[in-house]
Amino acid sequence: MPSSFPRKEFEKAKNLQTIINQLMHNVAHDEEFLTTTLAETVKVDEFTANLFNVYKKVLANGFGQVR
Repeated sequence: MPSSFPRKEFEKAKNLQTIINQLMHNVAHDEEFLTTTLAETVKVDEFTANLFNVYKKVLANGFGQVR
């Protein structure tokens, strides 16, 4: 059975979600920021390096997908 959660706290989280979504959108579309921020991480974290390589390929090929 699910536990109860205070409505006020739920509303706070719901209202923050729009702000978090905008932040994530801005970060994901800022190539310079991502490249600079992840420069050292991709050297030592294979998972992040692989994700970043996918990101670079998508940027090179465009965001549209052919069906």
